[in-house]
Amino acid sequence: MEPPLLHRRLPRPRRRLFHARTDAGPVPVAVGGEATVRVAVHNLDPERRTFTLGAEAAPGWSVRAPFHAVALPSGATADVFFSIRPPGDASAGDRASHRLWIRSGGARPVPILVGSVVRRARREPSLLFQADPS
Repeated sequence: MEPPLLHRRLPRPRRRLFHARTDAGPVPVAVGGEATVRVAVHNLDPERRTFTLGAEAAPGWSVRAPFHAVALPSGATADVFFSIRPPGDASAGDRASHRLWIRSGGARPVPILVGSVVRRARREPSLLFQADPS
């Protein structure tokens, strides 16, 4: 006689509580300037949720979120704008990768990788005045 089959409990599939996305490609930042990155956060949970925001910048760079958390009703989407500032000694062409993250409740943070590239500062048009020789 065969031993009875042991039934083991299968893990429940994880339900996604939110979706976050950003525009693709490296974000251009002017030397001595600041750029913004838009991250759209969409609440997929049937309940109202509060999402915690954070950022880890590349060494020497600064990345900030405008606020620490955002509360969204079910099905709502919010745009969060993170600001990125290069180091003072950055040169045109310098690149960096930053990690933005979003967390809901006690769950692990979901990282969003964002690249940035330093571009030359814009030069303002200058006018040249010459004295009239007459």
